Parts: sequence; structure tokens; C-alpha cells
Amino acid sequence: MFYYFKNADERFKRAVWDKGRKIYQDGRCFDPDEWRWDEYGNVMRYSDHANQLSPSGWEISHIIPRPLGGSDEVDNLRPLYWKNNRQN
Repeated sequence: MFYYFKNADERFKRAVWDKGRKIYQDGRCFDPDEWRWDEYGNVMRYSDHANQLSPSGWEISHIIPRPLGGSDEVDNLRPLYWKNNRQN
């Protein structure tokens, strides 16, 4: 399956990544530059962007899909565990 944002530039990826939830556990925060949760509670690792072989791989997903009028602007995008992105 084709992944639209596979070659997104770092600034764009980081803007979407920052919308993921920070991971807090045992009173400490995991490095938010590298680790986040998606909105379904799946762990994502920034360096695993577009990596479908990783258990923490993630992709950039549209909130409102493009065929339904959604844009490619950051406010309509979110970081999702890659399997979640493929199911939505």
C-alpha cells in the first residue's frame, strides 16, 4: 500500500509528531522527541516513521480524509501507529 507522507521533510514530520501524547510512566516522561502515544494508546518511536516492520512504527494520518474534503495541512493530520493508519 502506498504511504503518501513517506518522504515528508523533518519539519513537517516534527509538527505532526508533536501532536502525539507524551508518555509518562512511574512519574517520569519518556523523551518526547523520540517516544509518543497515538490516540489509541499505541507507542510510537519518531525514528521508526514509515517503518512497518517495527512494533513502534508510525505514519502521518489525515483526521478528515482527503476524499471527504480534508487537507494536507498540519491541523488535519495526526501521528498514528502504522497499523491504525491502515485500518482507518
